[in-house]
Formats: sequence, C-alpha cells, structure tokens
Amino acid sequence: MSDKSSKPGAMPLWGWAAIAAALAVAFVAFLSIKPAVTSVPQVTFNMVDGEPLSSAQLPGRLTMINFWSTTCGVCMQEMPYLVQTYRDYHERGFDIVAVAMPYDRPDLVLDYRQRKQLPFKVAIDYDGKVNRAFGGIAFTPTSVLIDAHGKIVSWIVGAPDFRELRSVIEKELGVGANAVKEVKEVKEVKATL
Repeated sequence: MSDKSSKPGAMPLWGWAAIAAALAVAFVAFLSIKPAVTSVPQVTFNMVDGEPLSSAQLPGRLTMINFWSTTCGVCMQEMPYLVQTYRDYHERGFDIVAVAMPYDRPDLVLDYRQRKQLPFKVAIDYDGKVNRAFGGIAFTPTSVLIDAHGKIVSWIVGAPDFRELRSVIEKELGVGANAVKEVKEVKEVKATL
C-alpha cells in the first residue's frame, strides 16, 4: 500500500476536514459573541489633535466608534466608505470617532489621517483603556454604533455592509430613504454649479 493516508499515525483526509469544519464553526461563534457592554462606557479618547474627548460628550448624536489600525487591510479598504457615510449624514446628527488600536504606531496614524484628510475625529488608544472599556476589541475593524442616548445599537466585526449600515443610520436619525436621496441630489446640483 503506497497511499500516504494509510501510513500508521497519518490522519485521513476526512479527519482534517472535520477539524477544519470545527475550527470554522468555533471562529464564527467567536465573532458572533458581543461584549456585555450595552451602553457607551465612561472613557476618555486621546484625540490626535491633542484635545481629550470624553464619552460623556457623545450623547445627543448618533456616533460610530470605529476600532481600526493602519496595518489592517480591511480597515484601509473600508475607510473611504466611512468618509462618505460621515459626509452624507454628519449634518443630520451622525459622528464617527476612529480609534487606532494600542499597537498602532502614532506616526502612521497621524500620517494616514493627514494624507487621506479624514473629516471625522481620530483617536489613538495608547494604553488600551478604550479598547478594554468596550469589552476588549480583538479584531479590526470593529465598529460600535451608539444612539443619541448613549445606548449601543449595533456591533460590527469586520467591514460593515454599508447598505445595511446606512439603513440603520437612517432609522436612528429618523431619515427616510427619499429624504436622503433628495439631499444627495441637492449636493450633486451644488457640485455642478
């Protein structure tokens, strides 16, 4: 018998497939577990402009806290969509605070913010306090959508489905799809003038 799978001690192919399937199920289950945090914790964000931002200042506006890193490929891909989402809804009461992870180099965060001209607030979680306050963010990007009363509305691990995210934002802001379409049309007209 020259079949490699029949060697003593060799695991058959079906064994490896079972292990892979179990790992995939465990990983999906892990991603679906949301921290027990249900409202915005009391933390201070270390903003890159030097001004501290307390989470106590957030209520009153729908706010997305986006945990990201300059070394995260998915984060870099989603950033232009976050910028556009911010621009589309900011005047209606939507904010973003992009929080760079503790392992991210501050010089890279500052450079990225400047090069990409990020219009929203950017913080660096130097000491990991913000990360821990939100239950220990393990993966980037992770976004937390907080309503105007400080209640967490949504946890998003990985890049969001931006169509679904926009739908949630519109619902939270009380904006109908037609109103958003009209705002976009007005912006397009202004851009052509």
